[in-house]
Parts: sequence; structure tokens; C-alpha cells
Amino acid sequence: FTPQEQRRLLELSFEPHSDGFAYYRNRWSQGRPVSAAEREAYLSIPTFGSRRAFHAMVAARPPITPSRAYGPVFRQMMVRVPWPFLVAPFGMALLLGRGAATPGPTLQRTAYFAIALAFLAGGAAGIIGKLSAGNDARTRP
Repeated sequence: FTPQEQRRLLELSFEPHSDGFAYYRNRWSQGRPVSAAEREAYLSIPTFGSRRAFHAMVAARPPITPSRAYGPVFRQMMVRVPWPFLVAPFGMALLLGRGAATPGPTLQRTAYFAIALAFLAGGAAGIIGKLSAGNDARTRP
């Protein structure tokens, strides 16, 4: 991820609310109030960094909004996910497919084949999701 891609993905955790923001830890959580400064502190943590201290601080606050609908946030996320993350599963599927084609125990080859199919399905679903979200006017920045 570039720093800009990182920030765009992490921004999906927040929605503007009155004089600050509502923070959503995940799709099922209710929005908790945070200030603009707290939001900036959260966005400055690397994508794969730990946010446990932030979650613990915000979890004690009373919710200000209900949980969000899945579809709109998913479409916005798919628009922001970089293409290499969506193409990579096909490479894994090719590697696993090669393992399935080599001589060896039947159970091992079957496992390689099944996992390769899962990577193919996941990659295809990701690309279809990104393409359909990119054509949705509601998700354009």
C-alpha cells in the first residue's frame, strides 16, 4: 500500500457526525464519537499496525449512531483496494494448481486443487466486486 491508499482505506472507519466523526470498528459495530484530532491519530497508524489502544479508548464511549449497512461500505472499500491485491489470488491459484498436477498422494493433490479453486473464486469475486463498484456512481470519491 502507498500512504495515500492506506489513508483512503482507513478513512472508511469514519463518517462525519455533528462536530466530529463517528468511528466504526467493524461492519457490525455502532458509531462511537471521536474528534478530528483522534481521527487523524488513527489514520496515522500504518495499515497493518496495532490499533488496540485506540479501540479500547473509544469502546467505553456511548454509541451515537446505529451500525452501518454492509453494501455501501463494501462498494466504497472495493473501489479503494489496489488492483495487485485482487490479482494476487490468481498467482496463488496457478502455483497450487501446479502442485495438484504433480504426482503424489491423492489427498494432497485434491487439497491443492480445492485450495486453488478457492483462490480462483476469491480473486474472481474481488475483481467483479471492484468492477461493479467502480461503475456505481454512489461510490465515486
